[in-house]
Amino acid sequence: MRTDFARVLWDTPEAEERAKSQIPLRHLGEPEDFAGVVTFLASDASRYMTGQALTICGGTAMWS
Repeated sequence: MRTDFARVLWDTPEAEERAKSQIPLRHLGEPEDFAGVVTFLASDASRYMTGQALTICGGTAMWS
């Protein structure tokens, strides 16, 4: 994710390219990429959902 916490992964072009090469979608996630999931979880659409682990990772979990 492109956040201040992960700045070391994207603060230089070389580091960003290396990080992106390890992500199947080939781009760093943005905080806004969580918006849909947050909206869903905060809505009645998720009222019967319990105990789930949602991975928002651009596909990196597929390569682990």
